[in-house]
Amino acid sequence: MGELIALPTPDEHLLGERREAALRRLPMPWVDDAATYERAVSSRQLRQLAARWTPADGGLLVLGSTGLGKTAAVACALRRLVRAATNWRDPTLRTHWTNASAIALARRHTGLGAGEAAEIRRAIEAPVLVVDELGPEPLDAALHDVLDARYTHQRVTLATSGMSLAELRERYGAARIRRITAPHGAVVEVRP
Repeated sequence: MGELIALPTPDEHLLGERREAALRRLPMPWVDDAATYERAVSSRQLRQLAARWTPADGGLLVLGSTGLGKTAAVACALRRLVRAATNWRDPTLRTHWTNASAIALARRHTGLGAGEAAEIRRAIEAPVLVVDELGPEPLDAALHDVLDARYTHQRVTLATSGMSLAELRERYGAARIRRITAPHGAVVEVRP
């Protein structure tokens, strides 16, 4: 008689499907290669952040000059969390990754009378949102609307920027920046 093979339960099957879909939505699949990842993320501080951050830690604003590996570290953290998810309802499985320009321009690319832009809806509704490259986008109310709605609904937001904290505060105002990290998140400024 052959060995019995346990088939996945419907919940296990759904978890597997959601995990695979979430991994496909995240950029930089190469962060799984340790050597390539360490060359791209030279900062020990960023590698530690990628190894430890969870949504329970709150929102996160990662700042530093171009090429330090901010985006790769955030992608690595989310890949780790997606793989560690034990329930198909885990919020990291519904992470939305975008950039500040896509949000800022979304309404301009949506027809009049078509309702709210799909990108804005996704950014507001995602349990976890990553806004890459905060700062160089055109100033537009859309980004402010997204951050305000996420703050109101206590949804976790991660953002990266090549600008300093002082520059971001001058551009958006301190209250808008707090909306990313409130109530108990962190700003991580990485030096080369």
